[in-house]
Amino acid sequence: MINFKTKHRLILLFILAVIFELIWLFIFYQKHGLMPYLRASDAMEYEQIAVNIIHHGTFSLSSYAPFEPSNWRTPIYPLWLAFIYLLSKSFIPAIFIGIFVFSFTSPLTYLIGREIFNEKIAWFSSILVIFEPYSTFRAGFLLTEQIFVPLFLATTYFFVRYLKCESNKYLYFLAGLCAIDTLTKPVVIYLFPILIIFIIFFKKRFKFLLLKPVILATIIFIIILAPWIIRNKLALNTWQVSSSQGTALYIYKFGALQYYLGKSKEIMSSYEDVSKLIGGSDNRTQIASDILTQAATEGIKKNPIDFIKISAFSLPDFFIRNSYGNIAYDLGLKDYKLQNKFLLLFESRDFKGIFTAFKNLTFGDYALLFSAAIWPLILLLGLMGVFVLLKEFSLSKSAIFSFIIIFLYFDIITSLINDLPRYRLPVQPLLFMFTVAALFFLINKTKKIFLN
Repeated sequence: MINFKTKHRLILLFILAVIFELIWLFIFYQKHGLMPYLRASDAMEYEQIAVNIIHHGTFSLSSYAPFEPSNWRTPIYPLWLAFIYLLSKSFIPAIFIGIFVFSFTSPLTYLIGREIFNEKIAWFSSILVIFEPYSTFRAGFLLTEQIFVPLFLATTYFFVRYLKCESNKYLYFLAGLCAIDTLTKPVVIYLFPILIIFIIFFKKRFKFLLLKPVILATIIFIIILAPWIIRNKLALNTWQVSSSQGTALYIYKFGALQYYLGKSKEIMSSYEDVSKLIGGSDNRTQIASDILTQAATEGIKKNPIDFIKISAFSLPDFFIRNSYGNIAYDLGLKDYKLQNKFLLLFESRDFKGIFTAFKNLTFGDYALLFSAAIWPLILLLGLMGVFVLLKEFSLSKSAIFSFIIIFLYFDIITSLINDLPRYRLPVQPLLFMFTVAALFFLINKTKKIFLN
């Protein structure tokens, strides 16, 4: 139940999140205006699909006739933009509406933390969510994260509610939201069956009693996905949710393997290589995806041990990478690649070069450089927090283990892929709970030492 105190905390967190995100928007607007929010990475593709839905009644990436159907992008976010554009004749309102929707991330973090830990961990985790620079900076950009992150956290909330209360309605909400998550960002397509397997193995209830609700939940999941999957089969002759999976597999994962084997000078497959392989056609089509998937799969099968090795060694990157250099670039910092510069100097053991570079740094440079330590520190504290929470919250062990499984899922499925901080956004709030638990543990230990 949400009592009076909790309700006011949720409202306060939401307001703080909106204010902080609007401050970022104002700072960015002073330098660049609003156009970068509409032109960031994938944004133009979502906008093009939205325009085609409204004006041509088709889900297509084409900017001219014939408007060939596409499943490169999943439907929820383009439909979201189409709805806003239909009402306002502009995509600019989507920047501000997206900020308000994204702001639910912090209150949802509080609700999740409150369910399985305590008020203190829930509150401070929610505050960390608000003030983490990259997530609040990203809130206004027309990218799926605007709605996907709060959607995913709502899914997680119903999952922990089910673990705690064992009410089947939460399982059904979980199934429905997992399907909507998948139609927003296909990276989560395999998460629902993993969570169902987790529930079956970890619930103390007699397994036969779980059979009916699990089957019903699976039916709900399939029914929500079915219109999109059937459409893809009829229009593109594929059962795939998205054609982007084949391209990502070839460019990033197979590309990294080729680089490791010394067969490529770049860590990603070049778009020239991709173009040759698919005969110069658009790599976003389903036909191209099938070709790239087959080529990548065959290449990986020839070197499975090496692929597993590089994938395993890349897993920590998910937790320690940051995109603060992107923020520095957008804010006008000249040496926005400073972190990479010092990393290369360190790897080459050029300590003289490091010392020389330190002498010429500005305050902004120092802030950017030392921000590289933030996520490694969060990872260390998070690992400590796992043990702290398992010790202090025995009733929440299943939820803690489920969070670890969710972390590993996102980590494994996005290994070797670029822009990891963006893929980390949905699970950052969960990671902050472990971080906060570790911080309180260290503070309490320190107090005891000094008091004694």
